[in-house]
Amino acid sequence: MRMVPFHSNDLFGDFDLSDPFKGLFKTLDSLPRVPNVMNTDVMEKDGNIELIMDLPGVSKENIEIKLEEGNLIISASTSGSKSTEEQSDTRNYIRKERHSGKYTRSFFIGENITTDDIKAKFENGTLSLTFPKDKPDEEPKSNIVNID
Repeated sequence: MRMVPFHSNDLFGDFDLSDPFKGLFKTLDSLPRVPNVMNTDVMEKDGNIELIMDLPGVSKENIEIKLEEGNLIISASTSGSKSTEEQSDTRNYIRKERHSGKYTRSFFIGENITTDDIKAKFENGTLSLTFPKDKPDEEPKSNIVNID
């Protein structure tokens, strides 16, 4: 069987209909892994910590950021469908590549950080979070972070 690279323009060349995802995903303990979801860069800048997270295909409304006992918990979900028009299409698709699901990452940032200290921004599929590296003790007011 001839191997066709994933990025090839040959859409049908030796396509294995019995396993259309064969070779597309790396496995972790034999479970499929969706590539490029919630990849995160962590940086220190001017006494602050900045997290930059890739959330391709996720809308702002489907992101939830919580702070619980010093843990910053970021959840995002995708529906996997492109549009209503495409769902009612009568064509016979050979392959439709969409992923859906709920994804969660958690980072321990310290029990002294409050939601008021965290600045969140979402733009073009990238979530940016900034918070102080060190902060004195203070009683938290809420556990939900608002996204600008």
